[in-house]
Amino acid sequence: MNAPPTGIGFYARTLSVPTHGTPAQMAKRLKDCGASWVAFLGCWQDKSGPGRTFKQRVPKLDETARYVEACKGAGIDCWVWGFPWIGHESDYMEAMRRVAAKVGARGLLHDPEVSYRDSSKPPPKGSAGQGEAVDASGLAVQATYAARQAQALIELDRELVADLRLAPSGITSYGMADFHALPWRQLAEGGAWGSPQLYTVGPDLVDRGLASWRKRGFATIIPSVPTYGENSGAALDRHLARFVNGNEPDVSGFAFWSFQQTGGVEWKTIAKWSEMLKRRPCA
Repeated sequence: MNAPPTGIGFYARTLSVPTHGTPAQMAKRLKDCGASWVAFLGCWQDKSGPGRTFKQRVPKLDETARYVEACKGAGIDCWVWGFPWIGHESDYMEAMRRVAAKVGARGLLHDPEVSYRDSSKPPPKGSAGQGEAVDASGLAVQATYAARQAQALIELDRELVADLRLAPSGITSYGMADFHALPWRQLAEGGAWGSPQLYTVGPDLVDRGLASWRKRGFATIIPSVPTYGENSGAALDRHLARFVNGNEPDVSGFAFWSFQQTGGVEWKTIAKWSEMLKRRPCA
């Protein structure tokens, strides 16, 4: 099955019983809300913490495999997602390979962000993105280097997809592509589907964000949306409605960040939208 995921999906981060329940509990929760897919963390690279030194974090393989097995048993499609850092693409993809091979993932979702951004073209004030997770201060990246390393990431991805016979990979990153000088051409050529992160934007920017990704070559769009912040909780239903308002072609589903942050009212909203997505044609 080589198609992108559709319908309701979730990002799963560091797995534990306190944050995700037991494997069986997580699988039941996903099935009960109508989720059809989940992406488990495969590798996170950044330069954060004291000294801003490079770090690579990978999950516990056996633990991830137990959660994936339970989710597959409940009919949930399982993917692997990761956050690469420029210049470390080989190590990143090897880590993704280990997880995907161990758990029998259907495909990959890559999240290139701050380290691939042309540092000579800073984004507008207030739209820096992952500032709470990684710090790009002192990072000097030019467009030609970013493009070259993005191409390396995509070529390594193609090798891995062919070796493990995975579905074509997706790309997720800044929702407002117009604001961020990333190597979009290379990323769009390598991503069979796109997941613009439209977490905190207002109603005036949702259509613009979707259009900016389609303009860059992503035909299949599965937006990443929040279960945290100003557009979550009681506001989540209103935020999701902005994506199917008739101004843009329908999306193919939603990727919620993240499972461990999702609360009571949000589960009900997500279950409602799962049923709505099943009844409407998706582009």
